[in-house]
Amino acid sequence: MDIDIVLQIDDEEITPEAISSCYAEHKILVRQGSYHTKKFGNKFVKVSLSVPKEWVDEFINLFPSIISKSKNKTRNIQLY
Repeated sequence: MDIDIVLQIDDEEITPEAISSCYAEHKILVRQGSYHTKKFGNKFVKVSLSVPKEWVDEFINLFPSIISKSKNKTRNIQLY
């Protein structure tokens, strides 16, 4: 079963691109909203949970530090 979740971003200091880039440093793919839509792409990231449980656990464990690191990150953003 495929399970995807969308995480809405309401903090103006955090961009979907920054979140995607920070997770990419850990070799975790998180799609920024603009990958899916230009109209609302600045407001969300999409995460697939159709992966091994260990990968989901790593995503969850990293989440607080990723959000902190993503604040005001505007340089060195590399996406897939």
